[in-house]
Amino acid sequence: MTKSSEYTRELNKKQINTLQASYEGYLKRRDRGFLTTKEKENLLHIKKWQDADNQTVYQFFFDMRESAKTAFSDFMLLCETLNEKQLIQIFSNNIYLSEESKLSHSTDKDLKKFQRTYPLFKYVVRAMLQDRSRVTLTNIKSKKDLESFDDDSWQAYLAHDLIGICLEFFRDHGFISTKAHERLVDEVTDMINVEVSRGINLKRHERTKGFA
Repeated sequence: MTKSSEYTRELNKKQINTLQASYEGYLKRRDRGFLTTKEKENLLHIKKWQDADNQTVYQFFFDMRESAKTAFSDFMLLCETLNEKQLIQIFSNNIYLSEESKLSHSTDKDLKKFQRTYPLFKYVVRAMLQDRSRVTLTNIKSKKDLESFDDDSWQAYLAHDLIGICLEFFRDHGFISTKAHERLVDEVTDMINVEVSRGINLKRHERTKGFA
């Protein structure tokens, strides 16, 4: 167990090596993000924590959390002040479409490396909603610890909000062209509301019992 174990996912050596290889291109980028090179290397287990005291480790993760939350406000400011040409350069999938198209016959390793080198927003969303239960369970000592890894309610709420925002966009911008599709949007909205409300109160393995 490392000093950062209280704050990071528990990863085995193979997973760490895979992660470092995936982010190799990202580490070489000179563009300024909110993480410093040292912070990136700490998170990727390139830098070790043996010489750091507990307060230093705590402060590192506290500062990083606050910086990440501030970055959300930065994104909102950009969205509300930049013109469309600038926003397209930041958010449009078409910016890296030619590079992405070359990956059709590439390996899973190549795909992961691409997704972490080129900052497409859809990859950020996918990372936020990834299956967090796929971790090394070396630190689990009780049933309660195990259940904490399986708590995806925060992701369910996030996905619920994202779907609602996206459906609202399609409706407000005239993409819903028929009454049938309008009703379908309403049905999907109702379905997501019901299923999220139901699902967050059930353990993960209990959620699909209705399909048995």
